Amino acid sequence: MRHALAVCTLVLAAVPVRGNDKWEFGIAGGDDDSNTVNALAPGRSQAHDLEGVSTTPDDDWFRVRVRARQSYEVRASGSTVVFAIPGGAICQAGFCASLARVDETGAILQLPVASEGESRIPAVRWTASANATEFVRVRGGGGSTWGPNDEYTIELSNTTLFLPRFNNAATQTTVLIVQNTTATTVTGAVDFWNAAGTLLHSEPLSVPAHGLTALATSSLSALAGQSGSASIAHNGPYGALVGKAAALEPSTGFTFDTAFTTAQR
Repeated sequence: MRHALAVCTLVLAAVPVRGNDKWEFGIAGGDDDSNTVNALAPGRSQAHDLEGVSTTPDDDWFRVRVRARQSYEVRASGSTVVFAIPGGAICQAGFCASLARVDETGAILQLPVASEGESRIPAVRWTASANATEFVRVRGGGGSTWGPNDEYTIELSNTTLFLPRFNNAATQTTVLIVQNTTATTVTGAVDFWNAAGTLLHSEPLSVPAHGLTALATSSLSALAGQSGSASIAHNGPYGALVGKAAALEPSTGFTFDTAFTTAQR
């Protein structure tokens, strides 16, 4: 019996230590690498902890399904966890957690920024280049033992704006009016699509802090005589940009306004 207990002890000791929140277990496995079955859904937050020992910090991986030419934001906030942010406050070794967009091997693709200037809320924002599954990782700091009370919340948003109609055909012309609701410049691109979903043109966009940009779409040669829809992918937080399209009818002086909408959160 003692021999059997010793063997079991050795086997258990050889298993890597993992965090003990509910996401670590289940018939499909844990969330410690790109094989995770845990996926973030826009608008649905998840609560995790970073329980783990100093020699093997807890890794929490998240799958993010993205669409080409649309923009995304993953934001984390810690009730008891402090995150390291480039350019932010210097963290004591092993004291801060990290958030990053990574590839399937764990190589870092993008580090976070402080959301709205708040260093305790890191955010990763990007525009997808293709329809794909991407990964975000949260890691506990090495050098410290983290417990079940070291908790944080993470949430995904699709930040893209969508416009169901622009029209430069016949006698109408369309002007886009885009407002920046934040205190920093927001950049991105306006993509114009025809009714069949073919990309007609992509126009760079930069809206200054608290500013306004107007774009006369009829001045773009690729959109002359065209109609369809538009979308804006950008590097701002969810809700950073708002706007509308005004279709002008010179012969009557009428205007027809269509508001941009955001993806459901």
